[in-house]
Amino acid sequence: MLLQELVDMLSEKGHILEYRDKVWYLKGFYKSNEVKLTGMPEFGYVLATMRYGETEEIYNYDDLVRLNYRWWLGYRDRFSGWESPDKLFQEDMIRLKLVKQVTKWEPINGTR
Repeated sequence: MLLQELVDMLSEKGHILEYRDKVWYLKGFYKSNEVKLTGMPEFGYVLATMRYGETEEIYNYDDLVRLNYRWWLGYRDRFSGWESPDKLFQEDMIRLKLVKQVTKWEPINGTR
């Protein structure tokens, strides 16, 4: 997948992207906040570079969804704001059968 194709798809889905220093950054990666996206057209993938320099080859949008899912698994119990996957990835995580949405019922005032 070419970088511009991925950027266009992410934009269409409402993801937050930032272009600085001639590089695209995708927001929504929990403690890291963002991943750097670098086009590697000679190899047919986009290289995602994360917080500590880890890299992953992204061949399609679903690869990016799975990457976000793995990051969410690692951080979901560290901060209450990360208990749920990033809103912009939730629908695709459900589609890929990585998560399911559960409704929890609670009393409003705590009495019987």
